[in-house]
Amino acid sequence: MRSNIIVMNTAPATPLISVMHNGRCLGFLLYRGRQGIEVFTRETQSIGCFPTEREAIGALLNPKGVRS
Repeated sequence: MRSNIIVMNTAPATPLISVMHNGRCLGFLLYRGRQGIEVFTRETQSIGCFPTEREAIGALLNPKGVRS
């Protein structure tokens, strides 16, 4: 199965970005500098901070087992 999720290699100019998949919002990433990347559901509930984009997006795709 091919994924249409885009992951950026560097922090964006805007600290808050939407994560979209097939035209549907999965959630949001908020870049918090040294604290990492905070992940929010599309309902804007925080599900934790993660050190990398890969882990942050993984938390949106698999919300069970998320750490804070």
